[in-house]
Amino acid sequence: MFRFLLVAAAIFALIDAQLQRISLQKMHSVQQTFKKLDSDLLKFGLFEAVCPATKPSYNYLDLDYYGVITIGTPPQEFKVLLDTGSPYLWIPSKKCSYPNIACLLHNKYDSRNSSTYQQNGTTFTIGYGTANISGFLSTDVINVAGLNVQNQTFGEAVNELSPLLVTANFDGILGLGFPLREGETPVFYNMIKQGLVSPAVFSFYLNRNYSVDLGGELVFGGTNPAHYEGSITYVPVTSKMYWRLTMDKVKISGFTLCPRGCAAIVDTGSSAIFGPIKDITIINYYIGVFRNSEGDAIVDCNRIPELPVIRFIIGGKTFKLTGQDYITKYISGNVTECVCHFVKSYYPSSFTDWILGDVFISRYYTVFDMEKNRVGFAPAK
Repeated sequence: MFRFLLVAAAIFALIDAQLQRISLQKMHSVQQTFKKLDSDLLKFGLFEAVCPATKPSYNYLDLDYYGVITIGTPPQEFKVLLDTGSPYLWIPSKKCSYPNIACLLHNKYDSRNSSTYQQNGTTFTIGYGTANISGFLSTDVINVAGLNVQNQTFGEAVNELSPLLVTANFDGILGLGFPLREGETPVFYNMIKQGLVSPAVFSFYLNRNYSVDLGGELVFGGTNPAHYEGSITYVPVTSKMYWRLTMDKVKISGFTLCPRGCAAIVDTGSSAIFGPIKDITIINYYIGVFRNSEGDAIVDCNRIPELPVIRFIIGGKTFKLTGQDYITKYISGNVTECVCHFVKSYYPSSFTDWILGDVFISRYYTVFDMEKNRVGFAPAK
């Protein structure tokens, strides 16, 4: 799905006998790169400010976590974003169209250099709101965290339409979501079918301490108790189109939001928390959000310790977020700003009411269990 801020991360594989572990390390996000270049995203109409009203869009352009995978024989290396909000794997193609600057500046898959390449040729188009990706499908061996996934079909992108993709730190996207169409087999599904991962579980630990290099850890095949405390609270997935669950309610300063329950998608591809317009308006009011000269929604950094606690009740258990959790401090030169991560959503309620992105996942170790169709949370260490 989408991400608005936070610090991007490079991923390197670390494997043990039981679990496939991927360490996350921090790097600058696309939006921070633009800020360093004094580029105003609002001039392009690509982003509205964080926290004020935003249009629904598949905004992969500021995703934070990417990892190294290889495709083909001999292996061709690519950096891919890890996203539980989509099922797709796509990589820039050596056959990309001209002028496609984003493609030209990134690693490209060359089927002519792979002895395990299998032609498919079916065309595809993916619309991300702020970007459109199109191309054709191919099949080859994919290596993820040391696991060779055989006969994996993926997209070779020949058109990448967005100026933000030009400066992206990643080459493509690796989705960890459910298939959206019949006949699709995402990478994790093939890992399960080929007996590479058991049980059919993966879990995320995201480190919000920006002063250290370790950005977190993705584990295939289970969980890592070293990164969470207490027991894991599991709730059932209500729709296999996404990692969607039912959230009981949300509470802030005496107000109860979504009192009759509401749908929420758990999404590593969104750094913000998205919610209904009226609910986010109430939250932002009590947080004390205001806009800076660039239109960003910020708060007084001195007020962070006194900001209200926001309580998400899921599976009958309360998960708290404090100001330190949902506000991020950014320093650029002599300017320090504190940005909030609650965003008004214009998604139809038939899709979802809330999206719980990395602001939530970084506070609570998150388990994605395809074997039992459930999502689990535990306080992160």
